[in-house]
Amino acid sequence: WLGVAGVSAARLVAVVLILGVLSVTRFLIFRDDVNNLMHVSAVSVSREVEATLAELQRDVAIFAAEHSELLTRIYQEKDIESRDYINLRNSLEKRVPNMFTFTITNEEATRVLDDFNFNVGEVCKIDIQNFVLNTYRQDIRIHPLPNGYHFDVMVPFVGNNNEVLVFFVSFIPREITRILESYANQNYEMIISSTLHPGLIEVTEHGSRDRLDKFYLAADDMVSSTVPVAGTSWEVSVLPKTGLYTNYIRTVIIDAALLFALFLLVSTPMFMIMRNQFRKRQQALVALKDSENRFFDLYESAPDIYLTITEAGDIVLANLAAREYFTEARLYASTLFALFDNKSANALKHLCADMYRSDLPEAQIELVRDGAFGPPSILQARLRLTAVVPGETRTLLVVCRDVTLQKTESRRKLEYARSQRDSLVREVHHRIKNNLQNVVSLLTSYSRKNPDLQPILQDASTKIRSIAEAYGLQSRSTKSIIYISELVSAIIENERKLFLSQINLTIDEALMGDAVLAEREITPIAVIISELITNAIKHGEKSLGASVIYVNLVCEDDSVRIEIINTLPREKLDDRDFNKLTSGQGLDLIKSLLPPKGATLTHTKKDSQMRVTLKLQAPHVIEFESDTRSTLAV
Repeated sequence: WLGVAGVSAARLVAVVLILGVLSVTRFLIFRDDVNNLMHVSAVSVSREVEATLAELQRDVAIFAAEHSELLTRIYQEKDIESRDYINLRNSLEKRVPNMFTFTITNEEATRVLDDFNFNVGEVCKIDIQNFVLNTYRQDIRIHPLPNGYHFDVMVPFVGNNNEVLVFFVSFIPREITRILESYANQNYEMIISSTLHPGLIEVTEHGSRDRLDKFYLAADDMVSSTVPVAGTSWEVSVLPKTGLYTNYIRTVIIDAALLFALFLLVSTPMFMIMRNQFRKRQQALVALKDSENRFFDLYESAPDIYLTITEAGDIVLANLAAREYFTEARLYASTLFALFDNKSANALKHLCADMYRSDLPEAQIELVRDGAFGPPSILQARLRLTAVVPGETRTLLVVCRDVTLQKTESRRKLEYARSQRDSLVREVHHRIKNNLQNVVSLLTSYSRKNPDLQPILQDASTKIRSIAEAYGLQSRSTKSIIYISELVSAIIENERKLFLSQINLTIDEALMGDAVLAEREITPIAVIISELITNAIKHGEKSLGASVIYVNLVCEDDSVRIEIINTLPREKLDDRDFNKLTSGQGLDLIKSLLPPKGATLTHTKKDSQMRVTLKLQAPHVIEFESDTRSTLAV
């Protein structure tokens, strides 16, 4: 209780000190901001007044240059009632609307146009003389006349006989008043005062000093900032409004007092709340400790494997299931990655690195336990990245579950389904083969009855038999795959029976039970090989009434080459006959059946021997079972 009271008293003192410091700082900031704003405003007014005066001087100079002959003539005539004078005055009033009066004089200001209204006084004449003596440079100032306070702008121009004359124009300071009025502010007042007579007011936002209640600044007027106006005897002065700082200090004190009263109003119940919070905090600490104990019990007794690791894979914490599964003595002696086989360890390393790098909150991976920690088994792991806690190392929570039995059962079911599917496919292929053989029988029977159609029907029967042989091989295969060597052997056997020809087959040992045809290409390739052998038999030289054909199956690095070699009769050794043999409807059919990728067909002739080469490229048409057996099996 005493501790709480002491803390409350210390807080009251601290609040008083803080409010005092903040109040002083607030006032200083306000004062500096106002002073800066006043100075910036004074600079801006000074620059704008300078620009306005420069614009007036430029307009007067341009006007004098444009009307130099008229000005010279008026100066010589000195008749202010002449038409030239009236036209000049009208033109000047249009060019500079705030014009008060004008005159033309020589450099000594001894010959001046008549001035019946006395708008050009002695002070103006003195300014003209100073303008000439200062090399045509003037310091603009307000000239007080009873009929109008004004300022003068003078420019030289050359008259007749190269006489230098001065064009003198006076202006009412309305534009200067407008500038001051545009920068008017509720916190300060801006005036233009004289540098020749300190404190003398020249122009304010209300007009020149003839319109004011006072001509000079009072002794108690506090000038915050002054900025001279170039080319004049003026300076822009900024005066804070009366009571500006005093009123702000009063506002700051009232605000601080209100805040302190509000604090006192709130501090009483806060004192009671703090006492209750001390008691609740103690209770919360006890409850937190109890929650931690219960969480650890749940973590420890969970049936799944729980591991907490660092980014490097070091095991920080492991529950009972993890210690029993991986052996406690070896578990903490190695990293998480050493618990699994090489493939799983590398995949897990990359996944952990990605999670830390990309802040991925959760991920899953399948792992295989290393044999050193027990029989190889499959684990399904879920990784969760812990929240960021300042000052603590971020860790990964890994939850693993042994799914070996589930995986084994799933694999068994998959294999059973695959065997069922293979059986159905073989049955379908067998039925297709039988149907094709029935078609062949019908064609054979029809050809006997129609001898004229026998060549066409026999050719069709040959192609259908080749397709039937392909389906027959598929129906007999237990792996749902067809080896190229088996297909070629079956087609040759069929051709031997059909044409009673001698066909010698040579198969590279590397192809025996290895090169597998893509399932989608079996039928086209069977028809192509059958057609090529048939053509070789038909067009080859007959020996004792039968053709002799050589078929070679050669294995290359990534392809299989099927060579069909026959000997041409003498009457077909001519190149024109060879061209006929390499074109025609039969070869057009073969070319149309060739796979678009991975198959090429070439014809070569050397002496009387003709060689047809069909090259099948991996992986488009064939696959080597020793490399990717599962690709075509599926």
